[in-house]
Amino acid sequence: MRRVAELLSVRGADPMLIGRLRPFVDALDAPTAINVNTAPAEVLVAAIGGLDATGAAALVASRTQTPFGSIADFRSRLPRSDLNIDETILAVRSDWFVVSIEARQGDTVARARALFRRSAAAAEWPTVVWQTIE
Repeated sequence: MRRVAELLSVRGADPMLIGRLRPFVDALDAPTAINVNTAPAEVLVAAIGGLDATGAAALVASRTQTPFGSIADFRSRLPRSDLNIDETILAVRSDWFVVSIEARQGDTVARARALFRRSAAAAEWPTVVWQTIE
């Protein structure tokens, strides 16, 4: 799967549930860590055992002032030291990026979206995984 909408082809998939999940999930073709510098508060609550909405909001506010430089930095700013954190699923950077573009000319609107994957080799251009033009 490369798009969340593809979940609709799974028997028993609930379109309303998938619609509610859409802002918080992605369908990628590789295991990917959660970037604690960009994840919504709801994703942080789901990923960190014992973290509540208030604690997640505090983390989001903290990273707005100073992004997390490492997972150790993230851990040091958790609201409680006893929270269950699996560092193997967390990161402070991303290799995947969705780009959305909208252009207007009079009454005409054109939209495009693309998913890019950063290459492991810094000198290489990112790979375009998919793109749509509306």
